[in-house]
Amino acid sequence: STGFDLAVTDQVLWNTIKGNTLFSSLDGHINHLGAHFEPILLFIAPFYKVRSDVRVLIVLQALVLGAAMGPLYLIAKTVLGNNRILSFTFVLAYFLSRAVRGLGFLDFHTDIFLVPLIFLSYYFLITKRTGLFLLGLIMMLLCKENAAFIVAAFGIFIILQKRYKLGILVLFAGIAAWLVETKLIMQVHDELVFDSP
Repeated sequence: STGFDLAVTDQVLWNTIKGNTLFSSLDGHINHLGAHFEPILLFIAPFYKVRSDVRVLIVLQALVLGAAMGPLYLIAKTVLGNNRILSFTFVLAYFLSRAVRGLGFLDFHTDIFLVPLIFLSYYFLITKRTGLFLLGLIMMLLCKENAAFIVAAFGIFIILQKRYKLGILVLFAGIAAWLVETKLIMQVHDELVFDSP
């Protein structure tokens, strides 16, 4: 660990379970939403109530990366048919990927949740489960402000698939999310300075 990112997340979660929701002195005595739009941390906080320890984050990160293999296998099976060897090879390539290993060993970042959410969303998209696909996109937007670019990219991909209505909706939702998260929510929370709890 380089320390800083892990320390920020640890402090934000600890403060949240103690009643100071998303407060961070390391971010400059502000609500953490002023530094990064990561409301997903509120879903992680109950784990910290059970055990307030950074190792919870490291284990959670490993579990999330491992869980991504499930939807990746479903994608491979859907796209490649019933060729189990090819499907398992596809998942094995993910598992052995240097990039995935790098994600797993570098501090803790909420971006990690984007990996299974991208796979799940794509799976729901190609199997035409639009409601679940849109739910996956909403969950992505709760992970970090830069997820809005992934949502917008999904929109462009859908437009290229000639599903114009859905594609345009998703593209504009990604752009709107970026603007609301960075120009409104983050800016407001960055300007609210709190005294140390």
